[in-house]
Amino acid sequence: MGKETVITAPTMAEALSKVRRELGIDALILSHQESLGNVSITARAENTAPLTQRDKTKAEIPDWIRQSSPHRKPADSAQTSLSASSASVDMNTESKERRIAIPTRRSDFKQFINSASSFDETLSAISAVCDLCDFHQLGDALGEAWLKEMNPEFAHHPIQLTPALDRVITTDPTWLDNISSAGQIVLVGPPGCGKTVTIAKLAAMLLERGKKVRIVTLDTLKSSGAWQLEEYLKPLSLEIYIGPDYLPDTRPKEIILIDTPALNINLQRDCEYLKALKTNVNVPFTLVLPADMNPVDADEIAASYRDANAKTIIVTRLELSKRCGVPLRAAYQGLELVLTSKSPNLAEGLQCVTSESLLERMLAACETSL
Repeated sequence: MGKETVITAPTMAEALSKVRRELGIDALILSHQESLGNVSITARAENTAPLTQRDKTKAEIPDWIRQSSPHRKPADSAQTSLSASSASVDMNTESKERRIAIPTRRSDFKQFINSASSFDETLSAISAVCDLCDFHQLGDALGEAWLKEMNPEFAHHPIQLTPALDRVITTDPTWLDNISSAGQIVLVGPPGCGKTVTIAKLAAMLLERGKKVRIVTLDTLKSSGAWQLEEYLKPLSLEIYIGPDYLPDTRPKEIILIDTPALNINLQRDCEYLKALKTNVNVPFTLVLPADMNPVDADEIAASYRDANAKTIIVTRLELSKRCGVPLRAAYQGLELVLTSKSPNLAEGLQCVTSESLLERMLAACETSL
């Protein structure tokens, strides 16, 4: 049995890197603890011979993983004790784009994610996260948060990808089923986000569940707004109520779907409109965002609408984007991702979403991009 060694460093990532450099890549991590701003790892290795220069290069950590960024979703204390940035990332040190050099096809990810698949360090869960973040434009902050939620003792095991992502973003596949029969859904979003189609799909799905539905549109600024909504609702034989006078003063007896004008959250007048709307309806908003928009813009828009009382998000036009940057980055801003739309066809409805289904979509998109 090898000798136990205690390694200390300022961060978990650097401590793990030091373990690999001094004890080798096969070192067994026995325990770790944090105190006084330092991380101590107790590890054991049969062979403590120094790593070669090639192995040291493999053990290096990119700066974007070391950097600390705000994690908007608080983690459970038990999870936090196991969470850390990983140290075993295979980096191409000559690349200035922080890309991960993976010596195999991306299409192998889908097979490798199966918990019964064999261990293969060259195709680790860490490399998969880094590569997926790069392809789907998830951004450094989300990528680092995802890695930090992975248990460092099993850093290479792909079964961690879904539960780690689930601790970074929040999804609720039962959101529509759990809406009270006397509730309200207020859809907000930027121009062209797909609110009209979404409200028609929500109405159809609620009617199918036996709910009573009323449609109220507050979009009185655009002359064609009510007409477009009416055209989508024709197959459902639902009447449209136009204007704020049809908002209920008391708890309604049906689910009210409230359509709003397209808003530019950067304009003061639109921010004031949201404040007034919050007072009138007194329920959290549901933000609608298109999947084919700029992921960086989705970051900013989601954060702004979150501050304006949005709690949930529905992502539309998923069929137009093979990348998942918009839904994931918006959800990382603290919004609960509840539904997605992959077609403008009313009959296809809206799809429930989970971290697992998002990961499957991300892996499939990487396959088709080769």
